[in-house]
Amino acid sequence: MDMNFQRNKKNILTRVGHSPFTFHRSLSSVYCLFALVLPLSLNVATALMCLALVITLFAVPLPSTVRPPSTVLMLIFFLLHLIALTYTSNVQAGASELLLKSPLLIFPLVMYLSPPSKTTLRRVLMCFVIACVLTSLVCFVRSLINYYNIGAVSWISYTWLSSQMGFLPAYLSLYMAFSFFIVLNNWVKDWQSSRIWQKIVSFFILFFCGYMIVMLGARLVSVTFFILLVGTFLLWMYRRKMLLKGIFVVSIFALGVWKLMDSFFVTRTRMNKIIGKQLKDYDHSFFVNINDPRGQIWESCLAAIERMPMWGYGIGDEVERILLKVYDLKNYHNLLIVNTDAHNQYMQTFLSLGYLGLVCLVAMLLVPLYWTWKTKKYLYLLFLLLISIPMLTECMLETAHGIMYFSFFNSLLCSSYLLGYHPQFKDSPANQAV
Repeated sequence: MDMNFQRNKKNILTRVGHSPFTFHRSLSSVYCLFALVLPLSLNVATALMCLALVITLFAVPLPSTVRPPSTVLMLIFFLLHLIALTYTSNVQAGASELLLKSPLLIFPLVMYLSPPSKTTLRRVLMCFVIACVLTSLVCFVRSLINYYNIGAVSWISYTWLSSQMGFLPAYLSLYMAFSFFIVLNNWVKDWQSSRIWQKIVSFFILFFCGYMIVMLGARLVSVTFFILLVGTFLLWMYRRKMLLKGIFVVSIFALGVWKLMDSFFVTRTRMNKIIGKQLKDYDHSFFVNINDPRGQIWESCLAAIERMPMWGYGIGDEVERILLKVYDLKNYHNLLIVNTDAHNQYMQTFLSLGYLGLVCLVAMLLVPLYWTWKTKKYLYLLFLLLISIPMLTECMLETAHGIMYFSFFNSLLCSSYLLGYHPQFKDSPANQAV
């Protein structure tokens, strides 16, 4: 009898060890780790992405019921890049871009087979906030040390600030803005149940995120952040029938921030560079009178579109090579040295993938944007606006920091909200997994 008991116990443990819920827990842990290391180390984040794919393909069983493909547009977008490789002259550069864009394929697939639970979503977002705060603290401390040693005030703002952790200002600013809204969302939701120390910690995180966004000074990301912050606050006040009070508070806040920024040399200098006259004039015939190299770049992009085939020029370095020829014809010598991209994700995608690529990119952003507004999923809505608006001046999906951030969180939020915590996992232990 004792032997039968031991044998049955062993069989039960074996079945539990190979349970699908065990693998869902493992994937949830990988999601949290990925969010924790994404701002800190892209190499480790890439390894965790590959680990999530391996667990999904070899351990997680196929769904027994049909699920809606929550991020199918991302898969189509990746497929268009794969097709574009066939007419790309520099195959090696095209293959490198495909590898860079692989998160567009991996994360939707992983989260389709193993949708994250509500608990997982919350913990992943908190891990990301912690990582962003740690990354910014490292940048802040290192910049202060450099400023102390060298005495150049520029070390505590813009590129010199973000480069301490290998970031461009726009991407670190984007990460901090999303972290700000994550904390703000939880702060409002949990205000009644949270303890006093939690409220104080949340306040200091919000203050530090706001400070870093201002000091990083990425133009359109900063403007987008403040517009969304004000818009969110006014919407909140409107629903409480206190819109006039909200407008008054926003006015006082705006004047206070402006006065505070004008009181310090670093913020005043950065503010003048954003809204003031540049030291150098960039002549161009672009229809927007912008005194910035982007005006010349966008004018060149419009010239390149005139001779573009319907399917685009191809991926890799095809767009850059075409633009270099245009720069040379227009005598934009400055841009010949820089060898820059289109500085507009929509334009870059249009030149690379043609009309179908642009339609897919816009749909990939507008479809969930409409759905999140209709269903009042405001955190997801803010995430989409935070990246889609800065795409007007930055190629957010052409760098590792941008593509991994967008692919992961778009898949995570879309799967969590759209699938509505699939009934197959709703009451299961995996729905409480971390």
